[in-house]
Amino acid sequence: MKLFIALLLNILLLVGLASWLRAEYRRAAPGLRRWLLPTLGLRLAIGLFQKSPDAVYMSSLTGGLTEQLWARPGAAWALWQGNTLRIGEYVLTMYEWSNTLFIIKLMALLNVASLGSLRLNSLYFTLACYVACWQLVSVLRRLFPAAPLGAALVAFLLWPSVVWWSTGIAKETLVIGTGAALVALTLSELYGLVAASGWSRLRRGLLLLGLAWLHVRLRYFFALPLLGSLLALSTVV
Repeated sequence: MKLFIALLLNILLLVGLASWLRAEYRRAAPGLRRWLLPTLGLRLAIGLFQKSPDAVYMSSLTGGLTEQLWARPGAAWALWQGNTLRIGEYVLTMYEWSNTLFIIKLMALLNVASLGSLRLNSLYFTLACYVACWQLVSVLRRLFPAAPLGAALVAFLLWPSVVWWSTGIAKETLVIGTGAALVALTLSELYGLVAASGWSRLRRGLLLLGLAWLHVRLRYFFALPLLGSLLALSTVV
């Protein structure tokens, strides 16, 4: 059953990724679309082989939590809300708002699809961050077509330090991803780059709230200035 669910989830992910790539390739400006696959391949290659000590440590703590989720699926919410991890005969208690604890819980959920594979979890993190960064680059290109193509492209997809910190299992990967997605969605909404129908706006509003919460949950001292800046921008546009 576990293998079947993992295969199903990964097939759905691949189908969704293929659909997204096709849509983004068609939507992107001619000069930008040729960078879609190379930059994605670069990120995934680095994410596949990046194996930091933090990633190994957090991964080692997820197995017990995943087993508890399989054994007691009805208690999933209580396990998610808790701040205690049971690893064999050991009990580890962390600060409730620890972002390390949050990443461990997230990886425990991802283990359902990855079956505990560190490399697969790393690819999931990397892919999510890349999608967000690409969306931001695409939005900036549509808003500022006269600007040099390399400005946003290099800044968010090719700059070495950005590439390094946006790949693999790391808090920074999710911080960069959620921040990029927040900015991209907000700019799209403020400057009318998306459909104005009520259902679409409701869906985007819920997504924005979720991303804002996730960004604050990961790094509130980064999130609050960004959210304040986006809120200030929304009052003058």
